[in-house]
Amino acid sequence: MYRFFIKEEQIHDGMIEICGSDVNHIKNVLRMKTGDKVYLSNGSDLEYECSLLEWTDDTILAKIEDVHGMETELPVKITLYQGLPKGDKMEMIVQKAVELGVAEIVPVAMKRCIVKLDAKKAAKKVSRWNTIALSAAKQAKRGIIPEVREMKNFKDILKHNDELSKLGIIYRRQDHPNQQLYVCGDLQNNIQTHFIQVVIFNSKEWHDYINMRDYLNANEEKANEYSDLKIKLADEYPNDRIAYTKGKSKLIEEILKSASMWRKCNDYKSNN
Repeated sequence: MYRFFIKEEQIHDGMIEICGSDVNHIKNVLRMKTGDKVYLSNGSDLEYECSLLEWTDDTILAKIEDVHGMETELPVKITLYQGLPKGDKMEMIVQKAVELGVAEIVPVAMKRCIVKLDAKKAAKKVSRWNTIALSAAKQAKRGIIPEVREMKNFKDILKHNDELSKLGIIYRRQDHPNQQLYVCGDLQNNIQTHFIQVVIFNSKEWHDYINMRDYLNANEEKANEYSDLKIKLADEYPNDRIAYTKGKSKLIEEILKSASMWRKCNDYKSNN
């Protein structure tokens, strides 16, 4: 069943008035007729199962047959902070992110981004991306319309630290000029279960993390060596993050060199 989005003011006396571009889509693209059923979502918490009743040139009146809560949304809210890619790749990213369940998308102008947009161009881009998000939400039968927000700089992400802390993601510090450290766990009892490194997309740090991840997934022996070292250091330095990090540095350096070579070899084999 097709889904469209409406506003609360379009609902009255058990009826919903469909207007705007959806009218043309229902009439001339989908070629729906009186009695056909559609889902109409208020974009937040309710979904209306309706049958199409009356038609005019610019409106369609739909009768509400049933009302129920949203059943298509993820139990967690996911915000995607996306560095600006070249060309029109952002349009595909917005479309697929919405289809996969992202709740909102924040375009981020990273230090090494090739794309540079002034305020006027950025506003036009964001408007275009929101149109794509709406279309993707309908196609994927989402219960909400994910919003593409105004463009941010990388440092603006830190403004969301209070919101992230409510979700158990706590900002620790800037370990490196190009990355920010967040942790999860029971911090009141000094229990840290996860470390999250936020880095700039396509930066050297980003490639290092990706190469190391893929290399360790493909090399069980080295992965076990790295895991054993982390356990050993965690036991030795439970309250000393600096000593813990320093103890890993030599092995990490070795792994990064091996991972870089491994990646180059794999890329060469794939292209030849």
